[in-house]
Amino acid sequence: MKTVFALAITTALSISIGQAQQRGNRQHRSPEEQAKIKVERLATALNLQDSQKDSIYNYLLIFQKETKPENRRETWKQRDTKIKTFLTEEQVIKYDSLQKSSQNNRNRKKTD
Repeated sequence: MKTVFALAITTALSISIGQAQQRGNRQHRSPEEQAKIKVERLATALNLQDSQKDSIYNYLLIFQKETKPENRRETWKQRDTKIKTFLTEEQVIKYDSLQKSSQNNRNRKKTD
């Protein structure tokens, strides 16, 4: 169990670092690129099956196209709930851990 938790934390940190490096280019990405990047990160962290990748990609693409950038933070909770419907129970636990770690990182950056 400790190994799984350590792996989840390591993955979350790696994802956070990658996100920080790419954050400056985010506004210049198309919805397709944004969805692809998110799915690639999740696929690595959660060991997604191809059908899960396809489902999440299609959902994220719609989310990116239909949600105005200034309202996305408000709808992230709904997005996360929908993404979880494509995951197994074990993947949901890992996903929640990733999200919590990511939130903690954002909170730390605000206080720095």
